[in-house]
Amino acid sequence: MPGKDGFIQAYNGQIAVDATAQIIVAHSLSNSSADSTCLIPLTDAVTRNMEGKKAREISADAGYCSEANLAGLKDREISAYIATGQPSARRPEARWADRSPRRCARSSSLADTAVAIVYANNCPNRFSDRLQARGSRQFLLRGLDKVQDEWSLVCIAHNITKLWAVA
Repeated sequence: MPGKDGFIQAYNGQIAVDATAQIIVAHSLSNSSADSTCLIPLTDAVTRNMEGKKAREISADAGYCSEANLAGLKDREISAYIATGQPSARRPEARWADRSPRRCARSSSLADTAVAIVYANNCPNRFSDRLQARGSRQFLLRGLDKVQDEWSLVCIAHNITKLWAVA
């Protein structure tokens, strides 16, 4: 992955979390820095792991906002609360009007107060901060297969912690 000093060996962990119980219901890991390619496969993994029950809503940060993801979620009849991001400093001319119809519709949806509250309460960044606080900042193993196994253990440990707190 590209880093501040060139390319580094890094991995990108993805999780799907039940909003109520905060239990990880699906996870994946890749060595690609792009999040957008992971959303639909992760959504399909949720359906497989939940024995056919599909997600009704998804909250995600701007890294997941793409035409393909919005269309895929619409095809799966899943409500999406995906941040659309802001125009960058390098492209100040990028305004909402220049964006695609689906993105414009999603950004106006996020401007709605009720929708903004749903997104804020289920903010993906809050969850990743919790994992990091538990020492899940970096992996001990090397190689994609081994790190995928380590990521699975991190997710299992999180779920056990959540279940222990309930018991």
